[in-house]
This record gives sequence, structure tokens and C-alpha cells, in this order.
Amino acid sequence: MEERVLTNKGIGKLLLVTSFGALLLIAGIGVVALALGATTVSLKARQTSASPQSVLDPAPIVTQAKFANIREHMTYAEVCAVIGVPGSEVGRSEIAGDRTVMYNWSNANGSNMNALFQNGELNSKTQSGLR
Repeated sequence: MEERVLTNKGIGKLLLVTSFGALLLIAGIGVVALALGATTVSLKARQTSASPQSVLDPAPIVTQAKFANIREHMTYAEVCAVIGVPGSEVGRSEIAGDRTVMYNWSNANGSNMNALFQNGELNSKTQSGLR
């Protein structure tokens, strides 16, 4: 087994360990194991002026408070005004003249909200994990 320590500004120290043709890369953010036969490893470090807290825990798009302020019969534009950003369209259908569209707003931590609009008005809303 052979060990080498590499230092690079912006990345920090990396420890490369080779054994039996496999490469194991141990970095400060985790462990990446490459399968036998891998030929190229590319590492890119991104430096940002943001504080570490904002990088690790970005501000949520949708919150429990915003969810609570959304009422039945609101339009999509009114819901977007409460949340502050447009949602992602999940699905759309039109059956017997009734138009149904579902939108989703998701946060970086996986919490989210869905809103179902029928004929331009909010019919129902659901949420998972909002704080």
C-alpha cells in the first residue's frame, strides 16, 4: 500500500491511498471510492464569499408561515406572491372542460409544498417537512 499527501490552496489536504489497483480518495468533505479500472479523477474546488452557514443551510424558499398564508381559491399569481418565487409545474390535465395544474416548491433540505389549481383557483395544498 502506498500513501501520498497532496496540498492545494482552496482544496486542503488530500490523502491518496492505492492498493491492488484501486484508488481511495479521502477528502475533508467525505470519502469517494473509485472502482477498479477508473482512469481519471477530477476535483474542482469552488470558493465563495458567502458565510459557511449560508452555504450549509440556505434560506428556504417556502416556509410553514408562508404555507399557512395561502388560502383556498387563490390564483397561481397570488400564491407565487406569497411564496416569492414561481413554482415548478408538476402536471397538467384538462378533462371535460376542467383544467387542473399542479405546482411544487422545494427547499434544499427536501421539505416542500404542492398546490393543485383547478380552473385557475387553488383547490388543495400539501406540505412535507416545512418549518
